[in-house]
Amino acid sequence: MCFKKIYTTKAIVLIVLVGLIIGLIYTVNRYEKYTIEKFIIIISSYGVVLFFLQHALRSWDKKKIDNLCLVILSSIFSIYSAEVMVGIFVGEPLNQLKAAKKNNVKFEPRLPAQFAKYLRENNPKVFLTLYKPDGFKNDSEGNVILPLAGISRKTIVHCNESGDYAIFESDEYGFNNPAGSHESSPDILLVGDSFTLGACVNPDKDTAGILRSKGHSVVNLGVGGTGPLFALAVLREYANDLRPPLVFWLYFEGNDILDLIKESKDSFLIKYLNPDFTQSLKNKQNEIDEFISNYILRYLNGVGPQKIKPFYKKVVELSHLRKHMKILLNLSEEPPPPSDFLLQVAQKMKLEVESWGGKMTVVYLPAIARYRNGNPDSGELFHRDKVLLVFDSLDLPVIDLHPIFMKQDDPTALFPLGIGPHYSEDGYFLVGEAISKFIDSYDK
Repeated sequence: MCFKKIYTTKAIVLIVLVGLIIGLIYTVNRYEKYTIEKFIIIISSYGVVLFFLQHALRSWDKKKIDNLCLVILSSIFSIYSAEVMVGIFVGEPLNQLKAAKKNNVKFEPRLPAQFAKYLRENNPKVFLTLYKPDGFKNDSEGNVILPLAGISRKTIVHCNESGDYAIFESDEYGFNNPAGSHESSPDILLVGDSFTLGACVNPDKDTAGILRSKGHSVVNLGVGGTGPLFALAVLREYANDLRPPLVFWLYFEGNDILDLIKESKDSFLIKYLNPDFTQSLKNKQNEIDEFISNYILRYLNGVGPQKIKPFYKKVVELSHLRKHMKILLNLSEEPPPPSDFLLQVAQKMKLEVESWGGKMTVVYLPAIARYRNGNPDSGELFHRDKVLLVFDSLDLPVIDLHPIFMKQDDPTALFPLGIGPHYSEDGYFLVGEAISKFIDSYDK
């Protein structure tokens, strides 16, 4: 069958060892945030697996080893056969580039970093969006800073889901607003994640832009890749001086609970549950700009031209299977029900706004998955009913976009190229219009 027992044992252990080493190298190269602690943990785990594997194999007879060898070889053959079949007959999962081609839409194929690097050849003020500024910096007094926004007064390349990259000019604190927006109290303040930021559309077409076109003064404090606790922190740092009468928290059902779970484990962000805690970030923008500028430039300097990977390399890396499995896992990933922590954070946000005499309203934003599952009105999907009960228990008014989206012939058309994940210009228009109508009725 395989070989003599001793050689078979060594061969199997060697195959596993080589596979683990390759996996380790790939992981280290794939992820930038790799710490020595994680490296030690993985190496130790590999060592434990190899020790027990070799010990087990020594005690097995030849038949068991031959059967194990057969299982391993058959599994490898089956997996790579499936990879080849998927690659030939199915191809890559549906993405923006394929959807654009299908709909005859011209699409900028370069990745964000490559496009930003291209623009920087003629304009050094161009920078890349930094979703959820990650990392710490010590200020001039040795205190730790956790940035909550982006780099200020720069041209920011955002994202591309419709064909062209969205680009905006960041304000004096790194948010997506016209310059000078923080100099006086606005009528409206928006807070939330990338949907609030205005992901993948130009500033005049996002929610804040639509509200401005209707005569409202707006400050947009949206930050991509963040959840409710981060929104509380942003309110504390950047809204207290503005004291806007109306604050709209744009809650996105697709990932805000999952983001909140991650944030609950962040020992620094959790400090914002204390109403007296602040980093006084408005006074530290120069240091924040220096930190983020260095971070992004280091990243851009390591970005090369986009390369099309040949088919055989995709097969070796199981690229097609991994991408399709990732989509399947994401579609099936259901966040846990809202915990008391969501109630606690929402209450803290409400109290923060009420401390200056303002009023907070929740804007409930539906995800595209809601319109793909065959039961768009499901109250269980994303725990919609339970989340709405949390807001109701706090007497928070809710502007629910789902019924508005359902009035459209095809709600998925409100997402770029019908696949999202963010809203198209039409989707953002409906959000802005709903908020504007709410304000008009509120004034009456």
